[in-house]
Amino acid sequence: MSQEVSIQDPPTVTTTITLRVIADTVYPVAAAKLGWTSGIPDLTITLAAADSAGTPIESLRTDSNGKVGIPALPAGQYVISATHLLTDAQRRVVAPLDLEAYAINAPVRLGQSDTATVMLYASLRGSLISSEWAFESGYYGQFGYEVGGFLEVYNNSDTTVYLDGVTIANGHNYQGEAPGSGHCADDATKFIDPGAVWAWRFDWFPGQGRDYPLAAGRTAVIATDAIDHRLLFPNGLNLSNADFEFIGFSDVDNPAIPNMINSGLADYPPGHGNNFGNTASVVVLARHTDIAALPKKLNWAGLEHRAIPRSSLVDVIAFESALLPPVLVRCDRIVDGSIVANVPNILGLGADPFLLSINRRVLYTRADGRKVLQHTRSSESDLILGPRTPGVIP
Repeated sequence: MSQEVSIQDPPTVTTTITLRVIADTVYPVAAAKLGWTSGIPDLTITLAAADSAGTPIESLRTDSNGKVGIPALPAGQYVISATHLLTDAQRRVVAPLDLEAYAINAPVRLGQSDTATVMLYASLRGSLISSEWAFESGYYGQFGYEVGGFLEVYNNSDTTVYLDGVTIANGHNYQGEAPGSGHCADDATKFIDPGAVWAWRFDWFPGQGRDYPLAAGRTAVIATDAIDHRLLFPNGLNLSNADFEFIGFSDVDNPAIPNMINSGLADYPPGHGNNFGNTASVVVLARHTDIAALPKKLNWAGLEHRAIPRSSLVDVIAFESALLPPVLVRCDRIVDGSIVANVPNILGLGADPFLLSINRRVLYTRADGRKVLQHTRSSESDLILGPRTPGVIP
């Protein structure tokens, strides 16, 4: 006589957690000067469940040693958010490092242990940074539109910068493989490099050195096609007043808008210039780069990549699609973690992602109304989805 066996799910684990909040370990001298070697004191952190659309479930404050007790929670994934803006006195203490704040907005797994540590990333002022990426393809019925996007860059500093010769590059972005193909491991061996970002497309701003100034707190918009897309596609944007436009082998050129300079290394259909693709992106801003002098490798598909050395990097952001096809297995990483610490799966979210763009968070607004944007090494913390606002920092 057989005996019926009842199979039950394991019980949900709950535990009281002591959370330690530390400062970015990339800048240990700054943490020591601030007296934060044990942790960040008197910091308010917000805790939300990962699937709760950001609704806070706890707001807690760290003690003098950067520790805080979290009441018993079911084990699982949570999102921790916290920002510490440095005071004027603290900025002077850490000078000459242009450190503005420490911040995090990222998932963390809690409840598997009674202790946990989370690190806030240093937000540096920097200079030229990517502030908005809007290249999601629109699809209405069977009709797609891939050329209505733009990249926006922003001068986050207090002095004028010159765009002349600055490089925009598309970094290695292979985010998934067919099971067992080995492409992820192959690309990781070749291109996940702490000393460089390997890129497959390069464009430069025109100019001879001081032709294209960008004042502090101003944006520059680079469109794939600087035309009025409203005439061609539902919910298209009028980008006829963009500051620059990418070019390609089958371009639609607006003669009133300066063209970017295309290296010719890679130019995919439809040939209108850079559209970053509706997939994972590593967006690189770098000092002027002579690609002929850079190390070269081919990826598994034969696409040529060149290595931009870390010393030439000005800004790097990275993100992936949340809607990876089910036949693919996600690769572990598309860029080295010392360059971009956390890469969010953010593309493809929203009822109509074509209407959204990826924006950089505003860290604070100055008394004169100028925005200072968050600029950490964690794209997970810096980037958010929002409406498309070319030329405007919302």
